[in-house]
Amino acid sequence: YLIILSFVNLSIATSERSRALYSNPAGLSIHPSPEISIRSDDYWVSMNLPFMGFAGGIRFMSDSLEYMTGVSPINFRDRFSLGYMYSSWNSKYTLGAMLRPIKWTSIGLTTNFPSSEGYDFNLGVALMPGWNRLVLSSDFFIDREEDGTDFVVSKLSGIVEILEGVKLSVSYLPDRNDFDDGEIYGGVELSLGNILMGGYSGEGGSEGIVTASVIPYPTLLGEKPRSVIVELKGDYPEIPERKGLLGKEHSFYYLLNLLQYIRDSRGIEKVVINIKQNTLGLAQSEEVRKSLVEIASEKELIAYAAFLDFKGLYLASAADRIAVPEGGEVYFPGVYMSKMYVKGALDKLEIEPEIERVGRYKSAVEMLT
Repeated sequence: YLIILSFVNLSIATSERSRALYSNPAGLSIHPSPEISIRSDDYWVSMNLPFMGFAGGIRFMSDSLEYMTGVSPINFRDRFSLGYMYSSWNSKYTLGAMLRPIKWTSIGLTTNFPSSEGYDFNLGVALMPGWNRLVLSSDFFIDREEDGTDFVVSKLSGIVEILEGVKLSVSYLPDRNDFDDGEIYGGVELSLGNILMGGYSGEGGSEGIVTASVIPYPTLLGEKPRSVIVELKGDYPEIPERKGLLGKEHSFYYLLNLLQYIRDSRGIEKVVINIKQNTLGLAQSEEVRKSLVEIASEKELIAYAAFLDFKGLYLASAADRIAVPEGGEVYFPGVYMSKMYVKGALDKLEIEPEIERVGRYKSAVEMLT
């Protein structure tokens, strides 16, 4: 309970990437990116890898060296995720869940075990009321006791992004036994792109955190990309394949995360989808098209291809415009198919084919039978 509150801006409902290791492990797979975070409290160092939302952390305490590990193996389009982590200093596991049923709402839940006094829960609710630069969150502590359930507000927070990559926050941490008796904290967060710095200060002390990420955070610095080109080509395996410790992974899971990142990025205004030869199946194509429709609802989306078949046309139909160069091909045969069978002709000619099979269910000889 105290660990979750140790950094005031880390809500159970909103923590993502490496920072989720401090509050809710389900956030480890939300908008994944290889990154590392350092906290001033007890000199925490945590690292997050996009492979199944894996993360690990080391805590340099005054008399010992402790560690945490976490993973979030279940993630459905960043709408629902599950995760768990282990803490060495108390030998306990934490189970976490995060649900985002609609775009401007996030709900988080965690519990620790084993526990000799029953299970306690931490609940977080965050709202972004019609404006993604404002986040209102509240965390609760649910204590199951013999005489009933104790439901306590543990934190109230508000975060406003006054400029791109510049956030101010205020939080109130009430006393568990007296809501009116609490502590107020103020915080600031500054993004330099691949570097994110934040901290808070209040009656109970101060703390800072620095995060370095491969995928940049929104920032005022530097020229923002106004358009991007995404190529759909090659294989997209369902299970992520790690290529080196921090290597880029080419998988269906990360294709969906890339499209979601483009959808949520305020600096991108135009998107070009270059459709090349790929191994996307029908179910995968349907999920990709849903993401493209979401992008097209907020940004200009153009589909480009030198060759379009049924699958390519299905994906391209989500775009505002479809571009095919001169000499390009559009293969649209319809749903009609025919197959030639010659058994009748062979019977009339009194020809009996001799067939040798290697294995079962060979269909190459069906036209002769």
